[in-house]
Amino acid sequence: MNFTRTKLRLFVPLMLCWAWSGCASYRDQPLSAEQAANDFAARTLHDPELAQFIALNSPGSHFDATANTWTFAQLTLAAIYYQPELAVKRAQFAISQAGSESAAERPNPSLGLNPGYNASATDVTPWIMGLTFDIPLETAGKRRYRVAQADAVMQAAGFDLASSAWVIRSALRQATYEWHAARKRQEYKKHIADLVEQRYHVLEQGVSAGGITNNELSLAQVELAQATLDLREQDGQVQRARTQLSKAIGVPLTALNDITLSEDVATESLISELAARRVALLTRPDILSALATYQATQHALQLEIAKQYPDVHLSPGYTYDQGENKWELGLSLSLPIFNQNQGAIANAKAQRDEQAARFIALQASISAEIDSAYLSYQQTQQTLAMAQRVHHSTIDQQQTIVQQVAQGLLPAHSASAAALEIVRVQQRLLEFQLTQQQALIAIEDAIQQSSDGQPPPWQMTPTLITNQTTGSAP
Repeated sequence: MNFTRTKLRLFVPLMLCWAWSGCASYRDQPLSAEQAANDFAARTLHDPELAQFIALNSPGSHFDATANTWTFAQLTLAAIYYQPELAVKRAQFAISQAGSESAAERPNPSLGLNPGYNASATDVTPWIMGLTFDIPLETAGKRRYRVAQADAVMQAAGFDLASSAWVIRSALRQATYEWHAARKRQEYKKHIADLVEQRYHVLEQGVSAGGITNNELSLAQVELAQATLDLREQDGQVQRARTQLSKAIGVPLTALNDITLSEDVATESLISELAARRVALLTRPDILSALATYQATQHALQLEIAKQYPDVHLSPGYTYDQGENKWELGLSLSLPIFNQNQGAIANAKAQRDEQAARFIALQASISAEIDSAYLSYQQTQQTLAMAQRVHHSTIDQQQTIVQQVAQGLLPAHSASAAALEIVRVQQRLLEFQLTQQQALIAIEDAIQQSSDGQPPPWQMTPTLITNQTTGSAP
């Protein structure tokens, strides 16, 4: 009797200690708005850890952390390193990883203590000590389906992370395009303002000589004021483009103070429309994410069907009953009498059908996006070819005017007007070239592949998920 009671007194504390030894502890992680703002303001493109990150993820090229000229590929890596939106996606992926781990956990057994006291006992000990276990056993492969569903959700989250990396790359491509476009427009408008000013001074001399009327000079003065206003407005566009660039990278505006960008906006190395359509409809991260999500709904349906079959609960027990040792083994399960989980099964089937419809709709949307992008690009090519012909014709005409001025056949101010018209024609040609660049960027976004042969962000960045200087791809 004493031996059995001693074993009971030792067994229960040992079981509790063993269970509590694996428990996690809470660690406070405060979040300060002021500290977060200060950390963001301190971001720079010359950060040593950023340099290490770029060097790790571009092994085939040399990166100088002290250089002020950045390529688009380097800026892409900087955006992946800094962008807050990508940090959100990384956190969501970590949540899905935790969900996969949780799905693999087996249900814990439970322990029950049932002490009792027999007040009428005389010749034996009045104490009754009961100890029972409840051991749940999942049936019909429920754990397997639950794990498969969680793994599919984790895969979808990984593809969502890759898709977000492309969105960030696309925003950066657009920002660099706007930056280069704004700078080029600024150069042309400055040139136009200088030529208009020169022409105004030529006309001033003509008024003094009596060959130009005051009305013509007034019109030239208005033109000069307009050209100056256009230049100032374009200066503002350059600053706004610079702001958008810093936003796309995820750094404060001051981080771009000493930075210049190399001229590598986009090239015309395009794959065929048929090949592009196949690549996009089969390999775009959002397509793969939608497929993984559909697979998760498949496993969710399997799980709900498996829940028709009840789990089994084993209930072994021991009772020390007034000097007698009693053992028992119980078995329990729920009876599927009133329902067989029909509602949850119907809901899982509906969710699977919905996800299938979403996938078809996504493919149709991508296909239409590709059609529109390639059609726009072809139209811009034709328009640009026509604009180049007009440009050459106008240049020839204006050069003829300059020659006639040199021969004394036309007044001197005609030469400045011709030079001004040449620059304006070049400016219009620039706009057509920029439109073509924009159409090329639209094709890149439609197929989510770079036209310059660079791999997409999720391939060029092995540490995309961890955002550390060491890590592995999803």
